[in-house]
Amino acid sequence: MPIAKLILPFVRTPTNLIKFSIERSPFAPLLKEWRKDFAAKGARRDLAIAKSVVGTGLGLAIAEMAANGMITGGPPTDRGRESMMRANGWQPYSFKVGDKYYSYSRLDPFSTTIGVAADMATKYDGLSESQREDAAVMVVTSIMANLSNKTWLSGVSDMMEAINDPERYAAGFGKRLAGSLTVPTLGNQIARTVDPVARQRDGYGDAIANRVPGLSDNLFPVRNVLGEPIVSEGGVGPDILSPIWESTDRNDPVIEKLLKARISINKPQRDDMPAKDWDAYQEAVGRNARPALSALVLHPAFDGLQQGEQLKAVRKVMATARKDAKAELFGGNAPKGAGLTIGPQVASPIPKANAATSQPDKSDVYGTLVNSIPGVVATSGFRDRPYQEDMKRRGYNPADNSGHLDGSSLDLKPPPGKSMNWLRGRVRSIYPNAKLLDEGDHLHSTFPGWFGAPTLGNAKAAGLRNPNREAPPPPAGFVIQ
Repeated sequence: MPIAKLILPFVRTPTNLIKFSIERSPFAPLLKEWRKDFAAKGARRDLAIAKSVVGTGLGLAIAEMAANGMITGGPPTDRGRESMMRANGWQPYSFKVGDKYYSYSRLDPFSTTIGVAADMATKYDGLSESQREDAAVMVVTSIMANLSNKTWLSGVSDMMEAINDPERYAAGFGKRLAGSLTVPTLGNQIARTVDPVARQRDGYGDAIANRVPGLSDNLFPVRNVLGEPIVSEGGVGPDILSPIWESTDRNDPVIEKLLKARISINKPQRDDMPAKDWDAYQEAVGRNARPALSALVLHPAFDGLQQGEQLKAVRKVMATARKDAKAELFGGNAPKGAGLTIGPQVASPIPKANAATSQPDKSDVYGTLVNSIPGVVATSGFRDRPYQEDMKRRGYNPADNSGHLDGSSLDLKPPPGKSMNWLRGRVRSIYPNAKLLDEGDHLHSTFPGWFGAPTLGNAKAAGLRNPNREAPPPPAGFVIQ
């Protein structure tokens, strides 16, 4: 059936890759070829046993590393949770080294073995109690999740989604098929290298333009749950050739707090908005929600709430942000910046938008920067003196009076394709009084009067916490010195 090549262009290669993984697992006896080798005795039998035993041992070691957060599996079944994890820099099927994720999903034939083992350790949270007790369900779920992520099976996976839920997936499947038929893969790879921003595809014309270098720039960006454009960081080596894609853990304290509380945020409903209005609406919702969420979830009283109360409070913040965004963009009488109460008689200091400028409160420097400069990466925040002395022992040369020690400084890296001077200008436009120093590989940024830098990277891994982040914002008209 030649027409089936549109869905599954290769048959023999995927089959051999799957066989390779099964031979190196406890399920090797299911393969006829393995059973023949086992029955042959001698060197063939020894090699067959060695493949299964060594592969199984490797899988167990990988599962242990995945359980400890060193290797990631597939995304969770909760789409909202997945979106929040990705907004924080998380990347599926990746090795995590420091605050960097390095994808292994294209490193076949070994990636299937690694991915299934990682899924075995991480899919547990997405199953019901009865499913968790069924080992067979765990195995099947892990294998299916891994295979559906493979590029050489993506056509089949997309087609099955379109058949099972045509209302949600049929249009997307048709657009992807039209794009791949019209523009070859090489053109799409060049377009992604030149323009690393994910783009909206409202129709078949957009699906084709998205794969053409130079035309994709004209499409509106895809935005995450906080209204930020989704920007690829590229790969190890030349992007167009690299099979190993990178992503940086942003260590966003707001997202991490929500994930820990098992609270998901979904993107707002589009309804029938034109692409231009939809893009502006998402950005406005994120801009309004970011400072309010920061004030809510980082407030000391938030931890004392029941999970249901936390969820209700977050939903109220998001509902208010959406009403404010619609009122700002499309008019109407929606209430602006409604207040919020956390628990009995404990008020949440939610920063409200400035009525004259419609700009959010900028007291949350870290949150404002990552929200206003899509793709910026903060590599270092608060650290204490013992940690700084350890840095000196490791060959670094931090200043004795560094702003990192009181939480007033951040080290920033520009988004992919942007220069340090560009980043300096963007930070200066948001915080004119910031003290900025180009350190070559990062922009050292100090913000007078702000002491709320989060702990990032290795400092966070070492268990450091900035005590100033837990202090509530000062009353209007006051500053902390």
